[in-house]
This record gives sequence, C-alpha cells and structure tokens, in this order.
Amino acid sequence: MYNSKIPEYPELLAELQLATYFPNITEWVADCKNDFRRNYFNDLSACKPNQCKAILSRNGIFEVLPERLFFKENIIPFRDRRDFEDLVNKLKTRKKHYKGFFLPFDSILFNYSLRLSEKVTELIGDKNKLLLQRIFDYNIDTEANPYIRLLAPLLLQATALRGDFIKLTRILTTIIGCKVDYNIKQNETVQFTIHKLNLNSTEYHEFNEILKPFFVFFEYWFLPMELNCTFKVKDYQQPFVLSDSKPLVLDYNTKLS
Repeated sequence: MYNSKIPEYPELLAELQLATYFPNITEWVADCKNDFRRNYFNDLSACKPNQCKAILSRNGIFEVLPERLFFKENIIPFRDRRDFEDLVNKLKTRKKHYKGFFLPFDSILFNYSLRLSEKVTELIGDKNKLLLQRIFDYNIDTEANPYIRLLAPLLLQATALRGDFIKLTRILTTIIGCKVDYNIKQNETVQFTIHKLNLNSTEYHEFNEILKPFFVFFEYWFLPMELNCTFKVKDYQQPFVLSDSKPLVLDYNTKLS
C-alpha cells in the first residue's frame, strides 16, 4: 500500500499505521527526518515495506542531543564568502554521518514502541469484545460480514455518533474503502451513495449483497429512529461507452432518464 507518501490518515502514529497494514513486519529501519509541523501529523511520511524501512517525521536521538556535542558554535557566520558553500556542504555531510551512527538506536527504540503499541491494541480489542458481549449481547467473533466486523466496535460510541452524518459518512468511507456521500430526502429517507468504481455485473451484485446486511445494522444502531435508510452503488466516472472491457450495468454506471 505504501511506497512513497502516506495520504490517508496523517494524524495517526506511525506505529499504528505500520501495525495495521504490515503486521508481518516486526523489525523496521526507522529513518527520522525531523520535519514535524505538529506532533504526529504525517508522522509516517513514507514507507518502503520491501526494505522494511519507515521514513518518520519525528525527531531522532541526534535531534534531541545538544548541537554543540557535534559542531562548534558560530562556525558559519564569520566565514569568508568564497568558502561558505564548501563549508556548508561539509557540515551537511558530517551531519548525515552522525545521523547514520544513531540510525540503529532510533530503529531499536521505534521497534520497541511498535511492539508496545501492538500489545495495547490487542488489549483494547479484547476489552471491546467483552463490552460488546456484556452490553449488547453481540459476539463479534461470529460475525461473517466484513464491514459489520469493522463497524461493530463503534457500538460503544453509538449514542454520540447517532445522526452525526458528517462523522458517519467519514466512517463509512473508511470502512467500505471508497467515497461515500449522503442525501436526506423529503420523505424522511437518507440515501447513501457508494462511489465504487470499475465493477462488472457480477462484482456489482456481490457487492450489493454484502452491503445489504451492513446497512441494516448501520441504520438500526447509528441513525435516528424517524429516518429510513437506503443506499446505491454508483460509478459516475466511467464514460457512457458500451464495450467488452467495461460492460455497462443498469443503474450503476448508466444514468436513467
């Protein structure tokens, strides 16, 4: 998933993102770039899973140590202009060597934090299962629908989320994995549109079958009682061209007049 930039959840810790998307990689090389704009924003700026390398925005050991341990004070301002650029390049090279020395230690600390994050997530997951069982009499381990399994832990926040369509739409977008928007109609019906692209007729019908029980569950727990819920899967980006490679599916990638 990640080869260069990490666009989806910039506010999340790097440990959480790597543990989620690459659970089989337990040892990462952590390259700290020291370019935070604020704490944990774009913490994981890039990732190379084939090299087990994570590019982090956070400070490494080198950045938190006093600068005078490695460089003399005021070494640049009083230099002659003729050798200023050469000196700057030498200092950059020296800094790169220093950071390379601390790279293994940064990696050890990061991997320790990663394992700690995984353990905390595991404990929270067990606690959520127990609460769902005791409060809602719901056993998530027996749930077959993959989307309901992702939504079910939010039952613990159902009261706070009920009717908050901005948050709910973001949650649906994340769970389903594509853009979702909504429209509240005059007959007290809210319709969600799922923008799933490039499905053939078989994939379209299978996708609808998975979404039916999911939206029944979603309506029951997260929508106000006075609203009815419907959904449509749409592909508005596919051009209206009949071809063998992109077959048209009625009411999915066609517009009914």
